[in-house]
Parts: sequence; structure tokens; C-alpha cells
Amino acid sequence: MLALFLLAGVGSGLRVQAMERYLDSRTPEDVYFLPPPEWLAVLSLGHREALASALYPRALVYFGEGFSNRTHGRHVFDYADAMIHLDPEFRRVYRFISMTALYRLTPPTAEERRRVAEYVREGARRFPSDGDLAWNAGATLAYELSNFEEGEEKERLIAEAQPYFARAVELGAAPPWMALGTASRLASLGETERAIEQLLRVIPSVDDEDM
Repeated sequence: MLALFLLAGVGSGLRVQAMERYLDSRTPEDVYFLPPPEWLAVLSLGHREALASALYPRALVYFGEGFSNRTHGRHVFDYADAMIHLDPEFRRVYRFISMTALYRLTPPTAEERRRVAEYVREGARRFPSDGDLAWNAGATLAYELSNFEEGEEKERLIAEAQPYFARAVELGAAPPWMALGTASRLASLGETERAIEQLLRVIPSVDDEDM
């Protein structure tokens, strides 16, 4: 009987040591790993929006800790995919991914930049009356993603951003002078008709007489 107690004590000590080694060996990327979105939908037990909201602060902490731990932060897309799968109407996610994916320690790959562009476009499309998301889409395309490109692709992204800027002006999420900047940019790209169309659309939303 004494031998059994001794063996149990030794086994318990070994398990503790093994667990400690396991915990010490885990990287921040392991700690913040997420199951596939489809699994999360099942695990939510029908409370999909609540689970999406619960994941959001965890995603922010993961992004922030990436700087102190100097990790790649590759799970930011996993969190965005999970939250949108659970709740496509979760507006904050569309801004979250445009910030976290582009401002990690490791520059985003071409595929990751493409995914960011799809996210901001979807946010602006899904919420056409949200000026902040329109601005987010325009600024991400024109000021962030275009910086990674050259030549025609750079100009294409800048041109694509202009209607989002115009919508942001219409919805009061951008200063009135942005309408002039948008029209000037379109004109410089040879899209004069679109420039005129943008100005005509925003005229009703501008109160300043000088503008």
C-alpha cells in the first residue's frame, strides 16, 4: 500500500512538471489560437452575436501583445473571419482588420493585403449609410494599401478609393474640401465625367459658401 502511495505521489509530481513544461513551451500564437469559424458557431449555442462581441476584446489584446512578444500576429485574420462569420453586422470588425493586419511588426503579404481590401470593401458595401466605414475603405485603399504598390496598381487603388471618399463627404464623415480633392484626383486620372458626377453628388451636403 505504501508503494502505491509513493507511486501516486511521484506520478502526480511528474504530471505537474509536464504541465509546467507544456505551458512554458507555448507561444503567444498558441495561446490565442482559434477553432474554425464553423466550430465557433456550434459552440456559441445560438448566441452568435454574443460570442462575436466576446472575441473582440480578446482580439485587441492579442494584437497589442504581439508588439511586446514580437510575434507575427498571423491570427488577426482568424479573429476577423470568426467574428464576421458569427455576426456579419458587427461593424467594428471591418475597422479592426484594416488596422491590425497592416500595422503588425511583420509587413503584410500580397495575399493579406488583398484580404484587407476585400474586408473594407465589404464593410462599406454592407453599411452604405455609415460614413466612417466609407472613409475607412477609402483611406485604407488610397493611403495604406497603395503604398505597397507601384505603377498602374497603385493608381488603380487610389482611383477606387475616390467614390468612398465622396460618400464619406456626403455622410458628414469627411471635411467638405475632400470633395474637391476627390474630384481633382479623378480628373488627374483622366476620369473627368466621374469627377463631375462626384461634385454634383456632394454639392447638397456642403454648406460652406466658399467651398
